[in-house]
Amino acid sequence: MVAMRKTTQREFSVIVERDEEGYDVARVPELPGCHTHGEKESTPWPAR
Repeated sequence: MVAMRKTTQREFSVIVERDEEGYDVARVPELPGCHTHGEKESTPWPAR
C-alpha cells in the first residue's frame, strides 16, 4: 500500500528589513515565530 499525501500550495507575505546592527531580518507576519536573519540578502526573491 502506498500512502498518498495531499499538498496545498500557499502564498505568504515576507517582510525583509535591516536592523540596527546591519543584519537583514525576514519575517512572515501570518506565521507567528517564523523569522530568520543574516548578514546580507544573498539572493533576490522572485516577484509574483
